[in-house]
Amino acid sequence: MKRVFQIGHNDIRLFLRMKAGYVWLFLVPLVFVYFFGIAFRGPGAPSNPRPAVLIENRDTGFLGTLLMGELDAQGMRLVDQAKRNEAERGIRIPADFTGKVLKTEPVKVEFFQVEGSGAESAFLIELRLIRALVAMNSHLFELASQSQEPVNEPELRALTKAENPVSLKAQFAGRNPAPAGFNQSLPGTLVQFLMMNLMIFGGASIAGERADGVLRRLAVYPIRRWELVIGKVYGRFLLGGVQIIFFLLLGQFIFKVNLGQSLFAILLTLGIYAWVAASLGVDRRGGEERGQDHRPLRAGKLDHGGAWRMLVAFGNRAGNVANHRSLCPDRLGDGCAASTDQLRRRLGNGPFQAWRAGVVRRRREHRRGEDVQILKCTQRSSPSPADAEG
Repeated sequence: MKRVFQIGHNDIRLFLRMKAGYVWLFLVPLVFVYFFGIAFRGPGAPSNPRPAVLIENRDTGFLGTLLMGELDAQGMRLVDQAKRNEAERGIRIPADFTGKVLKTEPVKVEFFQVEGSGAESAFLIELRLIRALVAMNSHLFELASQSQEPVNEPELRALTKAENPVSLKAQFAGRNPAPAGFNQSLPGTLVQFLMMNLMIFGGASIAGERADGVLRRLAVYPIRRWELVIGKVYGRFLLGGVQIIFFLLLGQFIFKVNLGQSLFAILLTLGIYAWVAASLGVDRRGGEERGQDHRPLRAGKLDHGGAWRMLVAFGNRAGNVANHRSLCPDRLGDGCAASTDQLRRRLGNGPFQAWRAGVVRRRREHRRGEDVQILKCTQRSSPSPADAEG
């Protein structure tokens, strides 16, 4: 496992040297978090939202104004005609509201639907309207029971501002509130860019290392194939871990995001997700060689007799190895004994024999070509009959 850690740590060190990588790793996701967090934050807290309500106060008395204050205290955001498109429901206070209440006559407050609005918060608005009307009647009843004088505005306002001996705190049921604002944008953006960055950087870096010959040079080291693959995945996993820790700290201390009750469960889930994304990035298919698809890390690299070649493992390994160029063109003796033994262990006896036959055949062709060249040179250097007579 030591080699796995060395490969992973080296990959993350090389990536962090690239300044352009910080843009997609930190800056661009941060812009998305802020933009969507501002766009979808909504009024109020996620556990206790303040829906917008269109208010039409036709009353000129003080009770209409007190009712509007009570509606605001119950958790409704009152808007006028200028912001009508933001409201989902409307409340209309009649013109004779104060007069009829002071005369102890029944009066109706109209609750209506705004044209073109949805029904997401209709029940919540209706419930809070009922609570506001109940609170208004309770204040009137309490003031009437304390004094024989007619109801007046100063005493009623003082009574509404007094602390209630019994209070009710209401919010959405459930332990976890509905996410909104940064509580919604930060987790979604983190998951999106975590997958995208690991797959893009993973596939691009492996393709670049293969094209630059880095994977070939790793073949001379005593590294097993699984160690190389796991090391590359581990390096991309560390990259995802850097991004996860950065945004979790940012959400906790800057955006005040609710991280839930189990931070360990969140880290474990994100860690598994990052490992899967890193594996997909390293295992991406790309390019064509000899008309067949290959996976970048499914290759055995060997050094035979000082000649660098690459054995790309496709479906039929024996045929591809036999058709490959000679890895040891000059000799198959003691100088290549260790390398040929290593090749036999990796490929098996059958593919190795096919490879050896190909080497011998190409060596014979090479020698036959040298013999032809020597014969041509001999014919050119021999004197012609005319020169011989002279």
